[in-house]
Amino acid sequence: MDLIKTLDYRLVNNLKHSLLDANYGEGSVLPRSDPFEHLFFQQPQAVNGARSSASAATRNIGEKARESNAKIIILWGSQSGTAESLAHRLARDAQQRLKSVTVVCDLADYDPATLADVAESVIVVFIVSTYGEGDPSHNAIEFVSHVTTLRSSPLSHLRYAAFGCGNSNYRYFNKAIDDIASSMDRCGAYCLVPTGKGDEASQSTQEDFLEWKEGFFSYLVSEYGMSDHKAEYQPTVSITKEEITSANSKLLDNTSLPRKQQNIEIPIVSRDIVATYDGQDRSCIDLKLDLSNHSRIKYRTGDHIAIWPSNPLEEVDRLLGVLGLESQKTDGLRITVKDDMDELKVPSLTTIQALVSQHLDICAPVPRDTVLALARLTSSAIVRSELENIGRDRETYARFLDQHHLNLGRLLELMNNHDSSNSWTQLPLAFIIDFIPPMQPRLYSIATSSTVDPRRVGIVVSVKPAQVLKNPEALICGVTSTYLSTTDLSTISNEGSLVRAEIRKSSFKLPINLSIPVIMVAAGTGIAPFRAFIQERARLASIGHKVGPMILFSGSQNRSDSLYHDEFSTLEAMDGDKALPLKFITAFSRPRESDGNLPKKTYVQDQVLVHSREVVQHLVDNDGAIYICGATTMAKAVGDVILNVVMQRNSLSKEAADKWRQNKRKTASWHEDVWS
Repeated sequence: MDLIKTLDYRLVNNLKHSLLDANYGEGSVLPRSDPFEHLFFQQPQAVNGARSSASAATRNIGEKARESNAKIIILWGSQSGTAESLAHRLARDAQQRLKSVTVVCDLADYDPATLADVAESVIVVFIVSTYGEGDPSHNAIEFVSHVTTLRSSPLSHLRYAAFGCGNSNYRYFNKAIDDIASSMDRCGAYCLVPTGKGDEASQSTQEDFLEWKEGFFSYLVSEYGMSDHKAEYQPTVSITKEEITSANSKLLDNTSLPRKQQNIEIPIVSRDIVATYDGQDRSCIDLKLDLSNHSRIKYRTGDHIAIWPSNPLEEVDRLLGVLGLESQKTDGLRITVKDDMDELKVPSLTTIQALVSQHLDICAPVPRDTVLALARLTSSAIVRSELENIGRDRETYARFLDQHHLNLGRLLELMNNHDSSNSWTQLPLAFIIDFIPPMQPRLYSIATSSTVDPRRVGIVVSVKPAQVLKNPEALICGVTSTYLSTTDLSTISNEGSLVRAEIRKSSFKLPINLSIPVIMVAAGTGIAPFRAFIQERARLASIGHKVGPMILFSGSQNRSDSLYHDEFSTLEAMDGDKALPLKFITAFSRPRESDGNLPKKTYVQDQVLVHSREVVQHLVDNDGAIYICGATTMAKAVGDVILNVVMQRNSLSKEAADKWRQNKRKTASWHEDVWS
């Protein structure tokens, strides 16, 4: 009886969250007057007395520009950190090449209505990513919502430029920046240059940005009389040595950074290999993280967990070695920004070791403009010529990357091979901070149900090194997957078993009404959230709740790497009044003879088509919900199959079928969590 009360309470909890998401928007918090607020939400806490940039400064965009005497103000919206990094690169180049005071602003820190207060003399630049199916990044939601509803012309005095980060595999490529640009145009603002669009599907975002930036700067030089000075490196930060003492050690690697998300240390209590792949250096691992020591931290079924990784020790040692910093790696550093208008992207007090292992993404690819910046800083004519040749143009650099896996440490080592007398020990540490992007967390769908186990978080991690296109021997290993798959689990008190993480809310949630049919389509590790969904409904069914039918389509190479296959098969085989009405359907792209009645290559979209009558009956006649998780190409193929069947079954036009899908999205009955 107590168990039923507990589960019913959690159902009320889930209902409360779902209603909140529906009425206030994803990520909202309840009004302060809500007497139950402390039961449902962990409120952000200031660390070491720090305030966010929004609370410490004005929320008026125009006032911010006036305070800083800015000629250019860059507003960014970023989900994974790419757009934010590009915004800071543009600001650095504008200040150093154009000698133009430039301010970078997080869209979430400002009142969107105050865009109208920006003076005519200030150029506004938007750098915004598109997330999911055409959505703006989380920090840009309020801004995009505001500008897209403007119908008058309050912005006719503004001049703007825009660049978007997106992926052409997604249905709505760069929709967020298109929405901003069209809204600005509708409200009378003047667009200086065509909107730029980065495409992660072709891995061309960096080059797309460089091309757009050069066009933007050329326009400012020709039309606004600005001078394009020879680019010379000018550090944006000051670095001094500071001894780490008992008095300041608590501030070491602090989390008081304006952009740094709150995170906690969580132990990994188990790690199991759940799939291996024949003839491939690839596996999938199941990890369990324990929240028991953090009673305020709660998650809901369908949420994500953000993991902050550490860089591989091999790459840390490589970079420290080529910079000649091995003997100084434990030295304390005090880092400050030179311009009060800038924000620090790394801790103000840290060590060299922590800086390159935890706070900078030293495994990130090196953009071409960084290659050219290094050419200007080397004292070796041979190395300078080699770097200039590599970075000469987009095509030359692309051919070079076809042969090499480059991060900064590897590039510096490679250049030393061309001139053994060359040394990078004089390369300023500030350059490393300025040119290497900050470490960003990686999101994982939680593969466990909060109803079943509210203190354990399960995730599925694919360990899958990629090969350099024309050099198969060179492997590109994932930073976070490598980190998680090699974490020392000898004891949970061992520092190596602790990961820095944060629960992130998601709209990928089961229907509130338990009787609604649910269709789930996954490929590979996309199975994770559906395992949580099935766990949740199986538990509720086991205590007498009437739950609707569930169909799970799971794609893998063959039976041996079909994740949680036995678990789902067991649930499907159960019968009785309290059994879960689950149908488990597999699709094997590389089937074996032992895999049963699937003799040929089969994908999940093929199986959806085979079972389309039942699928469409649930979705159309019974108003069911569909969830798709995995690669964008898979999601598109599945969506096309369903739309084609709906068109034929109901004699609908393509436009009408697409409208039906859009309505399903609006009513939270069509969900996609996809990646390229």
